[in-house]
Amino acid sequence: VIPERPGGTEELDEESLAAVVTRDCLIGAARPVAPR
Repeated sequence: VIPERPGGTEELDEESLAAVVTRDCLIGAARPVAPR
């Protein structure tokens, strides 16, 4: 399962995106939230 990509993250690199995806996102209990 790959979590839905949050809006505003199109310019983030792989390392930055990895920081957005939490355990809860991976198991479907939460949605990823873009950093501000």
